[in-house]
Amino acid sequence: MTSNNRTKNFLIFSETERRPLRGDRTIRRVFYNYTPVAFFYDNDLTSKKIAAIQLVNTGLATNIEAGEVVRLHRNTVSNAVNTNQLLGLNAVIKNDRGRKGLIYYTPEKRKHIIDLLESKPGETDEKIARQASEELGTKISRQAVARIRVEHTKPFNGFSPPSKKELMEIEAVTRRMEKRLGKQAQLSFDFENRPELKDDIKKKIGEPSFEAADTTQENTISQLEKGIATPYAGLLFYQLFLGELNVRELFTDFKPPKKGKYSFEDICLSLIFGLAHGLSSIEAHKLVNPSQFGPVFGLPRSPGPVTIRTYLEIMAEQHISDSVVDKFALQVLKIGAVNPDVFFVDGHFLPYYGFNLLAKGWHTVRRHQALKGNEIYVVSDIEKRPLVFITEGCEIDFRPIIHRLACKIIDYGVKRPVLVFDRGGYGVNFFSELSQYADFVTWGKYVRKEELTSVRQEDFTVGLRVNGRCYEISELDKTLTESAATAKKEGRTERSSVNLRMIVMRKINEKTGEEKGRRLSALTCDKKRPS
Repeated sequence: MTSNNRTKNFLIFSETERRPLRGDRTIRRVFYNYTPVAFFYDNDLTSKKIAAIQLVNTGLATNIEAGEVVRLHRNTVSNAVNTNQLLGLNAVIKNDRGRKGLIYYTPEKRKHIIDLLESKPGETDEKIARQASEELGTKISRQAVARIRVEHTKPFNGFSPPSKKELMEIEAVTRRMEKRLGKQAQLSFDFENRPELKDDIKKKIGEPSFEAADTTQENTISQLEKGIATPYAGLLFYQLFLGELNVRELFTDFKPPKKGKYSFEDICLSLIFGLAHGLSSIEAHKLVNPSQFGPVFGLPRSPGPVTIRTYLEIMAEQHISDSVVDKFALQVLKIGAVNPDVFFVDGHFLPYYGFNLLAKGWHTVRRHQALKGNEIYVVSDIEKRPLVFITEGCEIDFRPIIHRLACKIIDYGVKRPVLVFDRGGYGVNFFSELSQYADFVTWGKYVRKEELTSVRQEDFTVGLRVNGRCYEISELDKTLTESAATAKKEGRTERSSVNLRMIVMRKINEKTGEEKGRRLSALTCDKKRPS
């Protein structure tokens, strides 16, 4: 990297790419919050357009900001983005500007040349040009005759595909018609092809209509009843689940600010509907129309990024966010939105790039680098639906987190929950304590290969298929005893011991029945459930 400069929230590094045979060229790499998001070459219009489209489509920049980053005019960026949306990236890359029109040849001259071409279809372009020059008293070139012949000649199938310019003009006309007629057109159901809709309408007619609580709801309902095209109206379906979840009651413990037109539930609803709409960050909320997005969750205008961050800081300062998590978990269990049969516990590392001092953790995606950050621990059911989550520093071990989450689940009314976690929760004394109030399933750790291979082939009596692979299962009793060094390190004079079931799995070839790969093992304290 040779130099860098900052544009808005983007940091741009430039370096020279050595090409001995074709000459060196400068490549510029664009970073957003220290994350690479695009790159382009100097003096290369195509790569600049592609980089600008990436910045705009990902919601990181507007047309103006993207143009400042890649050094293009905002109109050029806007045309590239619109062309990509309508005709695809190939139309953006394709250079179809072509030669300029025949300005010198007026319509009268062109008509005379076309008449000569139609009267003498087999004549060469040079002879047509010579004859036209004599009759018109001016010089007509052979190249001009050739271009007029190509433009005038129709394709063999009688259809000439529209050019990119014509397609863009057609799209502009379509948008103007839609904007003019969309508010007047009444939407209707397709009763002819879908008669079941007609029966459903008859059932719903007898139900009382929804009563609006404020002016915003009245305007939204009025637009929907008239069939007016309302942006983001599809997101109203999420209100059904949020109504069952009783999301408004989750934030009653927070003290609202004295001066503020939004409540805490309004801020969180804007985040929920933003995620449903595909807004991947708080900053992306500046890309939506507030007066159109707000009525989806009952507000005249949706809050902007600055307002959202301000309210979230106020909520964090009150230190009662756990109450929201607990209320959410109790409600999803009450309405049956989460299956309480088994719970998966796992931690996910979230890197932190700020200036505060935080404990470092291992980023498993980025080559196991040690980075500052936090761990987000999530409890989900067997269908990956979340129940509860907590955030802790990387200096805390996984086993106390499992104990804490198990106590939370029991407080929610789930008696003796089944917890599934990975090898990070391994510990003989921890297994002994956890088995007193919860069941667990985890991968076998420190299990010798000889112990797994000693299981006889006829002992594998249960089979199952997972992700297209076939497995056979056996089980045996396993007594775990911790080492004296581990007991002493944790302040115990006696070594802990626990009796568990060890499930041994082997992968087999479905056609031949032969065993493949190495055997795996899982440990559990549950003595009642089948293998």
